[in-house]
Amino acid sequence: MAGFDAAPPSKGGRFKGVVGVLLAALLALALPLTAEAHGRKAVPSDPALLEQYRAGLSAYLKGDYASALEAWRPLAERETESSAVQLFLGFMHAGGQGLAKDPAAAAAWYRRAAEQDNMVAQIRLGLLHRRGEGVAQDPVQAYLWASLAARQESHVQKLAQALQEALAAEMTPAQVDEAKRLAGAWAETHSKAE
Repeated sequence: MAGFDAAPPSKGGRFKGVVGVLLAALLALALPLTAEAHGRKAVPSDPALLEQYRAGLSAYLKGDYASALEAWRPLAERETESSAVQLFLGFMHAGGQGLAKDPAAAAAWYRRAAEQDNMVAQIRLGLLHRRGEGVAQDPVQAYLWASLAARQESHVQKLAQALQEALAAEMTPAQVDEAKRLAGAWAETHSKAE
């Protein structure tokens, strides 16, 4: 399914392919405030930190990436209550928004957010593993992250399921079985840690 080879947002904000256009539309609708796709603790619960998050979001949406980075960097370093910020930093590194394009840094930020159940980050991380951008090309890891995103109920669940199906069509049965085993183990361990 070639549509999942959509490029990350470019400086011009364009995506390639039909799925890329759908992903762009979903991200535009989903990113700012919907917690369901962003995991357990997407934004800070502390009012002062929440205001800092909102200031960064406002700057980001205006294209003032320097101000967004200034507001978000301290939040992104927190282990929890920052998955939305970590996701945005992944986008900024992937698209060269306010800093140099760096697929490895994008993948690292996506991973931090994905580990907090951020579905959009899980999908992005799966896509990076599928293409080998910033991380090793690994269909098992790609399927693992798509599978974790597909397990959650959200408006982006269908996209995760479509990615999972596209990946399965490209993998051997043994690879799919391994990815499912890893996803089950990850989900079990992850739910116990909460």
